[in-house]
Amino acid sequence: MKYLLAHEASRWTQSHYSQKAFDMINIQSARNFLNKVSPEIREHWEKKNNVSLAESIAEIESIDMEKMPGEDRIRTCRNAVKILSLTIFLLFLTIGVLAYNYPHIQPVYPYTLGGLILIAFVAIACIQIHKINLENKLSEHRYDQKNKQEILSGKVSVFWDTILKVCEHDTLPEDKPVDAEYLKGVLHVAIKDLLLKQAVLRMKNSNPSFDVDNVAAAAIEYRSADLYLDIQWGIVKDKLGVDIKRREMFKKAEDEMRITHPGLSQYFKTTEG
Repeated sequence: MKYLLAHEASRWTQSHYSQKAFDMINIQSARNFLNKVSPEIREHWEKKNNVSLAESIAEIESIDMEKMPGEDRIRTCRNAVKILSLTIFLLFLTIGVLAYNYPHIQPVYPYTLGGLILIAFVAIACIQIHKINLENKLSEHRYDQKNKQEILSGKVSVFWDTILKVCEHDTLPEDKPVDAEYLKGVLHVAIKDLLLKQAVLRMKNSNPSFDVDNVAAAAIEYRSADLYLDIQWGIVKDKLGVDIKRREMFKKAEDEMRITHPGLSQYFKTTEG
């Protein structure tokens, strides 16, 4: 195996990643992914979750490259069975030739050959039992190693999914690392989207001839944007350890929205700013 088993499907960016979900993650791609995330963010997540992502990937790779114990002995058993089977065939052939060409031959020769055949059969049976035991042990070992890989890869997948959830469009940025400034930028966009939807809702509510359906639709959009920001905020601040000041970020976003949307300026009112 040259792949990292994943419990959760993962999304990849255009460079080394795609939007398609995969059940298997290439180990090198996982390393590239970690390199895209700033050490401070990765270390905070690792400390919070008591995980070393680089060590987990390295351990999974070592399991991939590990030679399974007992494989050589199983191969030897198979070769021994082949040799003994050929020996039995030749002994049967010898008995047949002797019986056909020498009908008055002394019984000792066929009896001796028959005894050798019996011994060979017993040897094959013993070797087969031993081979089955080895195969069972090998199967158990492989099962244990696979479970170990799944546990380790699950840790990487959780981090992978956490980072992608707070990346713009759920993809890694191609030209910049995922660091504190990038994540603050993503939150800044989410705040502006929330403020815009909030302003539209206030404007529609303030209209004497407002349409109930329009206001209801605007309210749904606002609540959706508010929930999205809360989730993003929690991940960035709590799970990834980025130091963010809510009041300052809302004030900055509000000032920008007043400039870019002057028609809604009076409706940009937030207790955060």
